Amino acid sequence: MGLNNTHLFKNEAINAHMTSGYKIGFLKPQLYEAPVYRGNKPAGYIISSGEDMAKWLKIQMGTMNEVKFDKDIIKKSQEANIGVSVEGNELFYASGWYVYQKTQVSHAGGNTNYSSYIIFNPQEKIGVAVLSNINSKTVQRTGFGIYGILQGKSLRKEVKDLNINADKVAVVIMCISSLIALVTLFFMIKALRDVFRKQRYFKFNGIKSSLRFIFSLLFMLGLSYCIYLVPQVLYNGVSWGFVFVWLPKSVEVALYSVYIAIWFTYVYFMFTSFLKKEKDKGILVLSLLSVLSGFGNALIIFTINMAINSNNTLKVKLLIYFILGIVLYVYGQKIMREKLIDFTNEIVYSKRMEIVNKLLGAKYSKFEQIEKGRIQSTLNNDTETISRFVNILISGITSAVTLICCFIYLGTINIYALLLSVLIIVLIVGIYYLVGRYANKLGEEARDLQNVFFKFISDLIGGFKELSLNAKRKNEFEKDMEESCGKYKVKRSKSALAFANMFVIGELLFTLAIGSVVFIFPLILKNLDSTSLTSYVFILLYMTGPVHGILNTIPNAIEVKISLKRINSLIDEITASTKKEDNVIDENIVGNLSLKLKDVEYEYDKTDGQSFKVGPINYEFKSEEIVFITGGNGSGKSTLAKLLTGLYLPSKGEITLNGIVSQKRLSESYSTVFADFYLFDKLYGINYKGKEDEIQRYLEILQLSDKVQIQDGKFSTTKLSTGQKKRLALLVTYLEDRPIYLFDEWAADQDPEFRLFFYDTLIPELKAKGKCVIAVTHDDRYFNLADRVIKMEFGKISDS
Repeated sequence: MGLNNTHLFKNEAINAHMTSGYKIGFLKPQLYEAPVYRGNKPAGYIISSGEDMAKWLKIQMGTMNEVKFDKDIIKKSQEANIGVSVEGNELFYASGWYVYQKTQVSHAGGNTNYSSYIIFNPQEKIGVAVLSNINSKTVQRTGFGIYGILQGKSLRKEVKDLNINADKVAVVIMCISSLIALVTLFFMIKALRDVFRKQRYFKFNGIKSSLRFIFSLLFMLGLSYCIYLVPQVLYNGVSWGFVFVWLPKSVEVALYSVYIAIWFTYVYFMFTSFLKKEKDKGILVLSLLSVLSGFGNALIIFTINMAINSNNTLKVKLLIYFILGIVLYVYGQKIMREKLIDFTNEIVYSKRMEIVNKLLGAKYSKFEQIEKGRIQSTLNNDTETISRFVNILISGITSAVTLICCFIYLGTINIYALLLSVLIIVLIVGIYYLVGRYANKLGEEARDLQNVFFKFISDLIGGFKELSLNAKRKNEFEKDMEESCGKYKVKRSKSALAFANMFVIGELLFTLAIGSVVFIFPLILKNLDSTSLTSYVFILLYMTGPVHGILNTIPNAIEVKISLKRINSLIDEITASTKKEDNVIDENIVGNLSLKLKDVEYEYDKTDGQSFKVGPINYEFKSEEIVFITGGNGSGKSTLAKLLTGLYLPSKGEITLNGIVSQKRLSESYSTVFADFYLFDKLYGINYKGKEDEIQRYLEILQLSDKVQIQDGKFSTTKLSTGQKKRLALLVTYLEDRPIYLFDEWAADQDPEFRLFFYDTLIPELKAKGKCVIAVTHDDRYFNLADRVIKMEFGKISDS
């Protein structure tokens, strides 16, 4: 035939220096030996050269004179069979050729590692043949492009190459899967290390855990099977073996990497589910669940798009993947949000208690410098901002204008479909409303507990001096506050979980609505064409934007960042002064007491270039002694009182109690009622059990028995006048029964009769009990009752 370099058998071609075949893989061509399919012989395995193909084109176009082929047969093979139309009325099938407009003849050939393209025009005597040792759409594009240039036409747009695109996607999938597998391996090793260190404990909830394991295993098997069926759905029933031959090697590796990643992740998830660790944040699980949920959402859209223009047989297969997408998305969302709620609320709880612990351990002088509104705002608003962030993420903003516009547009497409859509949406709203009622109920209960906790915050701020002077009181108060915070955390978690379930149900119902449009609307509305159906789906999908707009999360994310910054700033500010002593001094000084101030000075921080200093002061206070401290406003008497009680540390000098320098012992030796005292609802730090008669006697002495009662260490009410509150505070000091009593303008809010009773009877009684009584007062008419009087002027003692 004259085609000396054309062969029917591969061994002959190899002897004639046949080029090796390649297949794209891992972003570059790779040598590939394709399996032989005998059913493709002989046409599928004709091996030729460029020289012979040039001869063959001339033979086909009739430009070669000496040929051994029957020209009539060749001409007959190029005649279009108008009964076999390939594309409209212009492209037809001939005997092995495709004929375009009865003049242009072409055919593309290829297997897994070779490809070719032939195109010619017998009338114009123009022909092009391109041979390649790789299977690529570029071969056809190159041949057609050269043919167009020879005809003086512009090049056609670039053709998408399936192998190149599949290789890129496979490499991306492989990288993601490998990264997930490696990260999971890292965390798995950490989890195993925790087991060996006995930091994890086995937790098995009987039937619940067994069912969870069984259902999760069935789900994983179902997921694996769905992955196995992917080529049958996408490529009309072909197997993975066929895909591995024709598509890049990277596709096979990507498939196995996906299987390894999902099963390895499943093993880690189950391992950590049954072997728990305290305060395990589960960052990896949260990250993987977000990926899983995102993939499920993408799978839903993908199956819907494919189902719109597919036949019923394919729809049945796609329905399986649609359900799988729903399960992946909804289950991933639910589990992820449950963990996010626990994670976020644990952060709020730990941050609050960290701030409380730091504040309770701070020096009083440092505490005074912190703006009280800042403390309230940090413990209240900033921590709540963090806790609300999850709900902000799971709830969207609905734009009424956008929804109305969408409904109007849907009505112009098909009014009956709109009415059916409205019916479905009304049903969804009804279900959503019922679920929302339960969530709102839990939210109200959580807010009630929040109010209780905020009351503790007010107690902490208002009664900090009293807490600073009594470690036992401080510890008991802290315990109550922690209990209140813990109860709020539990209820807050339940409330947030209810709102999360609201979101998940809303997402599920909306997804089912879209599924109803695709799978049910065509059965009910026979005149609804595919174009209208597609429009409905995409409009409904677009309507999720106003509901779950991501733009709303941006300002809230900024707020959370600001709140975290404020919290950390406050913690850092008070950490430097925090020196919490756990040991409680629970014994009073027995015998004579000597409180000495030796060259004591205290200087306030300079503000606007000015400063105020108290001292130097040298003085001694003793048991069985009454000392009055007097002086004008700004004379330093309140500062002296805070130095005496240990609330302020001297800038210079020292204060000793029976020869010992100890701020802790000094503070624990005082029972005080300051001018800005705070009255707690409970007798913190006081052993009140068995003292009911004593308490009742004090109530009668202080003329409070008809105003307030004390039961189980709690006051029946603190809604009293200022004078009555001071009497109740005086009762607390009696029950504390410490060696030193300090009163700061205690009688200022008392009526004349009780003021006289205080100075003439109550103070002398304390002295008779061996107490050292120090009173800051302006009541000069009672100075004669004092053993000594200290007058403060400009921060110093003027006389005594």
